[in-house]
Amino acid sequence: MKIIKKVYASYIKWHDRRFCDYCLCSIGDIILQRDVPSNNQLLLTSRLMDVESYLEDGDSTFNNQNKISYKAYGGAHKEALGNRHFMDLISSYQTNGYRDDSFITCDNTFSLMDGNHRMGIHLYKGIDTVNVRMVHRKVQFEYGADWYYKVGLESEFMDALYHRYYCVQKWLIETGNTFCAIIHAQNPNSVPKDMSPVSDLQKLTTPLHISTLEDAGVTVFQFSLIAPGYKVEKGQLISSRAEEVYKIMNKRFGNSIRIEVSKSCYEGKKLWDYYHSSLKNEKDGTT
Repeated sequence: MKIIKKVYASYIKWHDRRFCDYCLCSIGDIILQRDVPSNNQLLLTSRLMDVESYLEDGDSTFNNQNKISYKAYGGAHKEALGNRHFMDLISSYQTNGYRDDSFITCDNTFSLMDGNHRMGIHLYKGIDTVNVRMVHRKVQFEYGADWYYKVGLESEFMDALYHRYYCVQKWLIETGNTFCAIIHAQNPNSVPKDMSPVSDLQKLTTPLHISTLEDAGVTVFQFSLIAPGYKVEKGQLISSRAEEVYKIMNKRFGNSIRIEVSKSCYEGKKLWDYYHSSLKNEKDGTT
């Protein structure tokens, strides 16, 4: 049995090296809530909480990491070794910053497979882009968020975890790390303040925030996709569902209004930055 497992692990390593794509993405492409919080998104959030405790309070127990790991691996979890590796990684970030040759790994649904600790540090430092290797397979044995309750983690721990997770979601919206649609309308009042009633959009998206930048003449609609259907084309991360959103919105508002829809949170961040910085420059009298 051990030999079979070794052979299978070697095959998976070879497969992932041979069949993968590389891209630069927004951290929102990984942790922005889709339908419900996923297991790996909560795991990433727990790493963020440990980084905060270590750097702000000097707490080197990495309580969240160890609680979850003991529930997952029992006596096989090596607490001292795990703590040391985490401290070394944080120290490396503090000294060298984020290395451009460092790639996290996601499966073909863009669920995080490897890199939770690095992403926790990324979030803490407000670094909103990350290099990703996307392998051509789906993570096996993907548990839902209810796993945390099933293994008996106490309610107080889960309340704190979910609270921090939703704070991260708020930060993603405030910094533009979401999918984004820009609606160019001469009359901003012609754009609804709530996209939820648009039934076709309900099937694909979760509306997050709508803001009108009157001086820029645009309405910014931020949203997440329930099932993005990510792929990488020519080094660019693209959601196959984003095109459907564009068609629905174009049909809703008509050809007389120009609409831009991002194909990823990375592209959404660029759009969000462009229109907010353009507006700021106009107010400052700069170009």
